[in-house]
Parts: sequence; structure tokens; C-alpha cells
Amino acid sequence: MTQRHLPFVLFFTALLLPALASAAAEDDMLHAFGDAARTLPSVPVKNPKPQPKPVAPKITPKPAAQPEIQTQLNQLRAQIIELEKQKAALQLKNEQQEKRLQAQQASSEKLTAELETAKKQPAVVAQPLAEPKSDAERDGYMLGQSIASNTVVQLQMVKDSGLTISLDQMIAGFTTQLKTGTSAMSSEEMSRRYAVMQDAINKNMGSLIEKGYAQLNKQLDKRKTLLTQNGVRWFAVKPVKTKLIPEQQVEVSVKITTLGGKVINDFANDQVAFDNNLPPLLYEGMSLTGAGGAVEGWALAKDIIEREPLPPWVAPYDVIHYQLAIK
Repeated sequence: MTQRHLPFVLFFTALLLPALASAAAEDDMLHAFGDAARTLPSVPVKNPKPQPKPVAPKITPKPAAQPEIQTQLNQLRAQIIELEKQKAALQLKNEQQEKRLQAQQASSEKLTAELETAKKQPAVVAQPLAEPKSDAERDGYMLGQSIASNTVVQLQMVKDSGLTISLDQMIAGFTTQLKTGTSAMSSEEMSRRYAVMQDAINKNMGSLIEKGYAQLNKQLDKRKTLLTQNGVRWFAVKPVKTKLIPEQQVEVSVKITTLGGKVINDFANDQVAFDNNLPPLLYEGMSLTGAGGAVEGWALAKDIIEREPLPPWVAPYDVIHYQLAIK
């Protein structure tokens, strides 16, 4: 190295000395930290704690049903059973009603067809009745009329009760019994059917009597009565001032009819004496008037049947009109 280069070397050495000193200081510090680290106690390594296994939730058994709950369940079961019974009964009733409607419809169609057939047939001219001649014929005719009269009221009561029968078969049964004494039906069935029919008539008798009273009241509405006695209401038709006296002889006319106009009794200009020997209704009517006067009485048949003889064709619910006039 020449002297010429010496100043430069000194100059660079001066520049590098602080850096070298700093590096040495840093090395000393690193060595010091390393020694300190080696002198520190060792820290144990913590192992991770094992996670607990999932445990299934315990199922708590349900407590037994309380007595009151069991009672309610029994009641519900009983109600369900009862509803099922009612449902079955209702279904049966509906089926029966449907069958009846079908039967009625079939009967109606049959009657309509018979009516149409009858319309197409030529009209039959009724032959005049031959008057019975001998005593045997006339007595037989009289007996037939009497039996028929008794039957008429029964037939009318059957119709008024809402029952339906065949008139042709009724006549056939009557004729067969008279001519041969035989029957196309057993006696057991006839007895059973007659009992059912009679029971239906008896059940409807109350309503028929109520209707009879309604008709009676309609005839007498707002009229002034002379006397109401033993179920008969009397009214003046032709008033007079002087009434009859006991044992007085007078000419009496009496006409007894139903509200429908059927004549029960009719006699005129009969000489009678006004006394207690007269029939009850005749005596009551005559006691309310005198010569030249007239009265009328109204009643339901059932209210006078015990005091005034009525023919068997009069029904208990028929309205009776009693007309009396004195000359």
C-alpha cells in the first residue's frame, strides 16, 4: 500500500467503526437473550381436553291415566256408540219412508192408469131398479137396505178417519159371505185387520168430534139462544107470546136432519097432547113455544143419542138439526 492510499483507508475505517460497534452490541444482546432463555423454567404443554360424548335424553314414561280421564273416555265411547245406534235407526227410518213413498207412487200410477182406461170405455147406462113384488121379495129388500144403512155409517167413519178401502172388495166380501158362507181370507187375518181398523177409528174419533163441534159453532155464531140443555141449543124461528099449557092438544110438525141434509125423521100435522109422556126433545121444543110458533134445536149426535133414537148410519160427530113447528 502506498502512502498515497493511506488517507482513503483511514477515512473508510472511520466510517465503518460505528457500524461494527453496533453489530457487536447486537450480537452481545442476542447472546444475552439466548442465555436468559436457556435459564427459564420449562412450561408444560397443555393437551386438549377430550370432549364428552353426547348422551341421549332420558324418556320419562307418561303417568297412568287418572280415574277421571278414564271416566271421560268411557263416556265418550258410550256417546259414540249411542250416536252410531241413532244413525242406524235414522237410516232404517229413511229406508222405510222411501219404500212407502215408492209404494204410494206405484199405487198412484196404477190408479191413474185405471182412470185413463175407464175414460176410454163407453159409459154404462144404469138399469132401472126392479121393484120387489112378493112379500118375500119386499122383506128381503127391506132387510138388505137395513143392513146397508148400518154399513154406511161404518164406511163413512172409515173414510173420515183417513183410511182407504176398496168398495168393490167390500161388496165382494159381503156377497161371498151371503151366498157361500166362505172367505178368501183366513179368519185370523180378518180379525187382526178389523182390530187395527177399529183402533184407527177410535184414535181419530176425538179429532172428528172436535171438527163436529166446530161445524156446530159455525152454524150458531152470534145467535141468541132460548135455552141450552142436555147438549141441545134451542133458537126461536117464529116467536109467539103465549106458550102451551099442560095437556093442550096441538098439531105438530117435526123434521130431524143432519147438517148434510140426510133426513132422520119427518112427520107433520100429528095431533099430540103436551105432557111428560112425549119424547124428551119433542117435549123440550114444545115447552119453548106455543100455537103458531116454531123453534129449532142444534146438537152433536153423541150428545142426544141417549135421549133421541137415531138410525145406525148417524155418526157420533154428525151435527143434528131439530125443527119443530106448531099450528
